[in-house]
Amino acid sequence: ALIMEQIVMALEMYFYRELYVKYNEMKIREEFMTLFLEQIERKMWNEQQALALGESYGLRRLSEYRIVFLEMDQVCARKFNTVNFSKREERYILVYDWMFHMLGEENEILIFPQKSNWRYVCLIQSRKNDYLKQLLHVYEMVKEKFQQDIIIAQGGMVSSLMNIKNSYRQAEQSLIDGNKDEGCPYLLSYKPQNMKE
Repeated sequence: ALIMEQIVMALEMYFYRELYVKYNEMKIREEFMTLFLEQIERKMWNEQQALALGESYGLRRLSEYRIVFLEMDQVCARKFNTVNFSKREERYILVYDWMFHMLGEENEILIFPQKSNWRYVCLIQSRKNDYLKQLLHVYEMVKEKFQQDIIIAQGGMVSSLMNIKNSYRQAEQSLIDGNKDEGCPYLLSYKPQNMKE
């Protein structure tokens, strides 16, 4: 019995060590995305600088970009506890790690955590329109593997990386009053606010 307890304790320590390693990797990606959005909005970086700084995260020069949020359903007001992970924090980290490996193969969908809102920010950088199929597959797999519902909210497509904050705001607005897809009630799309849009 004592040997079994020691084995279980060793496995728990290994699990938590790996979890904190993953969390630290997430934190670096989250800090980059926050800085990236702020610098783009303030026009402190030009497109060339943004691409150079974001290259190690998979950022590429393309003609279209879009922001999509994957938000954990039933978000509570509780802050993300970075010191003592509960099951909720563990699941958030594990879902992120799984999605990062699943989506990151071709660098068309870059995923960044945003733990303050218990969501993941996807930067779509693909001319193809099959990203939605991938995200719907992610929804189904997260529901099946992690017993977790997520809401997918997409902003509009922008033609320049320098306008990515517009797509980000639209994704935020989609969470509030986005158009629901009839076949996928968890998919929200940006609703144009005026005739110009």
